[in-house]
Amino acid sequence: MSGNVEYIPLERMNSSEQTKKIKINPSRWKTPEFYFYYVLFIICIPLMIRGPVKFSSPKNVNYSKYENLLSEGWMFGRKADVSDAQTRTFRSFAFVLLIVLITHVTISRIIQAIPSKAKSVQYRKIYSLVFSSIFLGVLYGTSLIKILFLLSVNYFIAKRFGKTKLNPILTWVLNISLLFLNDYYKGYNFGSIWSALSFLDKFKGLMPRWDINYNYCVLRSISFNMDYYWCLKNKEESKDIESKIVEDDGSKDYRARVKDSLLEKDYNFLNYLIYILYVPLFLAGPIITFNDFIYQINHKTSLSIKKTVIYAIRFVAVVLLFEWTLHFIYVNAIIRKRAYENFSPFDYCMLAYWSLINVWLKLLIIWRFFRLWGLCDNIDTVENMNRCMTNNYSMAGFWRAWHTSYNKWNIRYIYIPLGGNKSPILNNAVVFSFVAIWHDISLKLLEWSWLIILFLIPETVCTNFISKKINHLSYYRYLKSFAAALNIILMIGANMVGYVIGLDGATEIFGEIFGIRHILYWIFMLFCLMVGTQIMFEIREEEKRRGIYKKY
Repeated sequence: MSGNVEYIPLERMNSSEQTKKIKINPSRWKTPEFYFYYVLFIICIPLMIRGPVKFSSPKNVNYSKYENLLSEGWMFGRKADVSDAQTRTFRSFAFVLLIVLITHVTISRIIQAIPSKAKSVQYRKIYSLVFSSIFLGVLYGTSLIKILFLLSVNYFIAKRFGKTKLNPILTWVLNISLLFLNDYYKGYNFGSIWSALSFLDKFKGLMPRWDINYNYCVLRSISFNMDYYWCLKNKEESKDIESKIVEDDGSKDYRARVKDSLLEKDYNFLNYLIYILYVPLFLAGPIITFNDFIYQINHKTSLSIKKTVIYAIRFVAVVLLFEWTLHFIYVNAIIRKRAYENFSPFDYCMLAYWSLINVWLKLLIIWRFFRLWGLCDNIDTVENMNRCMTNNYSMAGFWRAWHTSYNKWNIRYIYIPLGGNKSPILNNAVVFSFVAIWHDISLKLLEWSWLIILFLIPETVCTNFISKKINHLSYYRYLKSFAAALNIILMIGANMVGYVIGLDGATEIFGEIFGIRHILYWIFMLFCLMVGTQIMFEIREEEKRRGIYKKY
């Protein structure tokens, strides 16, 4: 994988740091304990696939209740469950997006091949802005005028208030306000602003709701203003910082590209628009900072073709896997129609589990498609979803591995400026509140964020205080796996509330699973989750033994 995963090579640490930070345990893969776990896996995993396939069968008593939500499929004579709007939209436009990708990258690569670096960079910037304007003009029609106006207001704040505290204050006030205003007015009509402009409302492009995707512009707008603010502050504190930047040979790693300021002259309106309107990352990310993006453009970054091709092959494999789940496991349609008749506790568990797998695969494909587009254009971005959804037991770790690029954005622009780990619970509360309103101004997402904040409290306390006092115990690993298993249940519940069915639906499903009459089942389920967490622990130990420490 060519993503910017948080790896720390062990050889970069001295011996004392390794002793303190990285304790490497002997392998348990070939112990009797783990052989028992393998047997359990061999039995349970096929059942976890067979169960949802069985209750998604046309022969199932509930099939007629949700059949109208299914569409004609192309695999093995099965219908496909594309009842999820985001899945349906992406599948509908996938071929068109592929043609646009090929066209965009072909011309861009020709321009990048110009021998003169200065001309190549200059022409590439102009081409990128022209292509973005045409693409977004077709997509949003005259609404592109609204987007450019709002972006110009944000740019004015950055340039007008520079290194004063009013820059970050007004930047945050403006962009958070836009999240609410865009949602409330549903993108604003020209006619409601001034009746003479009402004719412009007739040309809204292929996607009239431009305001939905503007949420990504909010993140990029904040990134530009804050990076510019820190550039000016750094310049004030270090007069020779620009001479250091001029000598840079273009070989900075990800962390340096994000942290180090560019030349002050790079924070101009042309670069600002190129960055925010960049087509491959405009619709869904992954999120990249202004410093990182312009650095790669200015230094004419050239990525490995081999790695990009391998990444594309893996992307196709994931698409085929997702298509299989859409054709054989109809969890979205079942949940929408609440077609649960005759479901056993195990069926409810698989319904909850596979509904989140469905969300995970959907977002994985969307994010990797646009990241692949960026890689083909020699722009490297952070890889989202660096772990399989099933390979998570920590709430904080799950979030870092799920929407990794957004997590890094939140750490840089919210968490650290607020004080970072000095007040982790309070700062996480602020972060997840912003995450909720950024995703959607809805009760379901707010409930999700509040649950995440609530569930993070015991995890934070256990991680930072309790575990340090008991991690010397011989049975500590089993206590940890028990806590981790409970954490997984909480994570599934919280994410079902936010991304699948809401609080009432999640309560209904979990009520069926954890009813007192099913006590033996959910005790067994908890045991199986504990076994799963033991495997996860060992995977992380194996990563250390291979010479790297993955921070989640």
